[in-house]
Amino acid sequence: MRHPDLAERLGVSTDEAASWRNAAAAMIVPYDERLGVHPQSEGFTNHAKWDFASTKPDHYPLLLNYPYFDLYRKQVVKQSDLVLAMHLCGEAFTPEQKRRNFEYYEALTVRDSSLSAQSQAVMAAEVGHLDLAHDYLGETALMDLHDLARNTKDGLHIASMAGAWSGLV
Repeated sequence: MRHPDLAERLGVSTDEAASWRNAAAAMIVPYDERLGVHPQSEGFTNHAKWDFASTKPDHYPLLLNYPYFDLYRKQVVKQSDLVLAMHLCGEAFTPEQKRRNFEYYEALTVRDSSLSAQSQAVMAAEVGHLDLAHDYLGETALMDLHDLARNTKDGLHIASMAGAWSGLV
């Protein structure tokens, strides 16, 4: 254990720490050879794509207007966890994988979460979509100033603010 005194104070046993390492070692990021992208979850790329053309603007955010049962059976994501994974663990993906994954999920991500734009901004810049990166940076930086989610009255989006810094850096 890296910090045995802290682990002892928190009641973390050697066995518990070993179980965390075993869980981490067993994790995989699936890959779809046919499409050349990493599925957001096992089998994700086999689902039918969401019908964005028939989705009325007042039906967003989707999760407030459609049951999870329908959403999870389609290729649509509130925020792309795979894009976030590429942002946080970039060394695990090649530049080509990042580009292909980003472009694939860009078409499927509805960004119904204030946590989405900052990772999208960073990855868009990294794969060369600089205008899109700029748009996402504006979205994350202005989340509360322009009340983009129409919920600033409920509190500030601190993660979005921090994401603006990440996007700039």
